[in-house]
Amino acid sequence: MTSLPAKMNIETTLGAEAGHARDLQDKIIAAVAGFYKISIKEMKRRTRKASIAVPRQIAVYLIRDITGLSYPTIGRLFGFDHSTAIHAYKKISRNRSADARLNSDIQQMADSIRRE
Repeated sequence: MTSLPAKMNIETTLGAEAGHARDLQDKIIAAVAGFYKISIKEMKRRTRKASIAVPRQIAVYLIRDITGLSYPTIGRLFGFDHSTAIHAYKKISRNRSADARLNSDIQQMADSIRRE
Protein backbone atom coordinates (compact mmCIF):
# COMPACT_ATOMS: atom_id res chain seq x y z
CA MET A 1 0.00 0.00 0.00
CA THR A 2 1.26 3.49 -0.87
CA SER A 3 1.83 5.81 2.06
CA LEU A 4 -0.15 9.03 2.17
CA PRO A 5 2.80 11.41 1.54
CA ALA A 6 3.99 9.29 -1.40
CA LYS A 7 0.48 9.19 -2.85
CA MET A 8 0.12 12.98 -2.52
CA ASN A 9 3.49 13.44 -4.24
CA ILE A 10 2.38 11.26 -7.16
CA GLU A 11 -0.90 13.18 -7.45
CA THR A 12 0.95 16.50 -7.26
CA THR A 13 3.32 15.38 -10.01
CA LEU A 14 0.48 14.12 -12.22
CA GLY A 15 -1.44 17.35 -11.61
CA ALA A 16 1.60 19.41 -12.57
CA GLU A 17 2.08 17.37 -15.75
CA ALA A 18 -1.59 17.78 -16.65
CA GLY A 19 -1.30 21.53 -16.07
CA HIS A 20 1.81 21.67 -18.26
CA ALA A 21 0.03 19.76 -21.04
CA ARG A 22 -2.92 22.20 -20.84
CA ASP A 23 -0.57 25.18 -21.03
CA LEU A 24 1.27 23.61 -23.94
CA GLN A 25 -1.90 22.76 -25.87
CA ASP A 26 -3.13 26.34 -25.41
CA LYS A 27 0.26 27.64 -26.58
CA ILE A 28 0.12 25.40 -29.66
CA ILE A 29 -3.39 26.52 -30.58
CA ALA A 30 -2.40 30.17 -30.13
CA ALA A 31 0.78 29.72 -32.18
CA VAL A 32 -1.02 28.07 -35.09
CA ALA A 33 -3.84 30.65 -34.98
CA GLY A 34 -1.26 33.45 -34.99
CA PHE A 35 0.71 31.89 -37.83
CA TYR A 36 -2.41 31.69 -40.00
CA LYS A 37 -3.80 35.03 -38.75
CA ILE A 38 -7.07 33.63 -37.44
CA SER A 39 -8.56 33.85 -33.98
CA ILE A 40 -8.57 30.99 -31.51
CA LYS A 41 -12.35 31.26 -31.49
CA GLU A 42 -12.42 30.78 -35.28
CA MET A 43 -10.13 27.78 -35.02
CA LYS A 44 -12.50 26.07 -32.62
CA ARG A 45 -15.57 26.79 -34.77
CA ARG A 46 -17.24 23.88 -36.48
CA THR A 47 -16.58 24.73 -40.10
CA ARG A 48 -15.11 22.94 -43.07
CA LYS A 49 -13.81 26.14 -44.62
CA ALA A 50 -10.22 25.34 -45.65
CA SER A 51 -8.82 28.59 -44.26
CA ILE A 52 -9.95 27.39 -40.81
CA ALA A 53 -9.94 23.59 -41.16
CA VAL A 54 -6.30 23.28 -42.27
CA PRO A 55 -4.87 25.32 -39.37
CA ARG A 56 -7.13 23.35 -37.00
CA GLN A 57 -5.77 20.08 -38.43
CA ILE A 58 -2.22 21.38 -38.04
CA ALA A 59 -2.97 22.26 -34.41
CA VAL A 60 -4.27 18.72 -33.84
CA TYR A 61 -1.12 17.32 -35.44
CA LEU A 62 1.20 19.47 -33.34
CA ILE A 63 -0.68 18.83 -30.09
CA ARG A 64 -0.48 15.10 -30.66
CA ASP A 65 3.16 15.27 -31.77
CA ILE A 66 4.43 17.57 -29.02
CA THR A 67 2.29 16.61 -26.02
CA GLY A 68 1.31 13.04 -26.87
CA LEU A 69 -2.25 13.72 -25.69
CA SER A 70 -4.82 11.10 -26.64
CA TYR A 71 -7.08 11.56 -29.63
CA PRO A 72 -10.23 11.73 -27.46
CA THR A 73 -8.65 14.50 -25.36
CA ILE A 74 -7.59 16.42 -28.47
CA GLY A 75 -11.03 15.98 -29.99
CA ARG A 76 -12.67 17.43 -26.88
CA LEU A 77 -10.44 20.52 -27.18
CA PHE A 78 -12.00 21.31 -30.53
CA GLY A 79 -15.46 19.87 -29.92
CA PHE A 80 -15.25 16.85 -32.18
CA ASP A 81 -14.92 13.08 -32.00
CA HIS A 82 -11.63 11.22 -31.56
CA SER A 83 -11.94 9.80 -35.09
CA THR A 84 -11.87 13.35 -36.49
CA ALA A 85 -8.68 13.99 -34.51
CA ILE A 86 -7.15 10.80 -35.93
CA HIS A 87 -8.14 11.86 -39.46
CA ALA A 88 -6.61 15.32 -38.97
CA TYR A 89 -3.34 13.87 -37.65
CA LYS A 90 -3.02 11.35 -40.50
CA LYS A 91 -3.96 13.91 -43.16
CA ILE A 92 -1.35 16.43 -42.02
CA SER A 93 1.23 13.67 -41.65
CA ARG A 94 0.61 12.57 -45.25
CA ASN A 95 0.51 16.11 -46.63
CA ARG A 96 3.64 17.05 -44.75
CA SER A 97 5.55 14.37 -46.64
CA ALA A 98 4.25 15.59 -50.00
CA ASP A 99 4.36 19.37 -49.48
CA ALA A 100 7.71 20.97 -48.66
CA ARG A 101 6.11 24.34 -47.83
CA LEU A 102 3.67 22.77 -45.37
CA ASN A 103 6.50 20.76 -43.83
CA SER A 104 8.59 23.90 -43.43
CA ASP A 105 5.69 25.84 -41.89
CA ILE A 106 4.94 23.06 -39.39
CA GLN A 107 8.60 22.71 -38.48
CA GLN A 108 8.86 26.46 -37.96
CA MET A 109 5.81 26.47 -35.66
CA ALA A 110 7.02 23.41 -33.72
CA ASP A 111 10.48 24.92 -33.22
CA SER A 112 8.94 28.17 -32.01
CA ILE A 113 6.67 26.37 -29.55
CA ARG A 114 9.48 24.20 -28.19
CA ARG A 115 11.73 27.25 -27.65
CA GLU A 116 9.19 29.06 -25.47
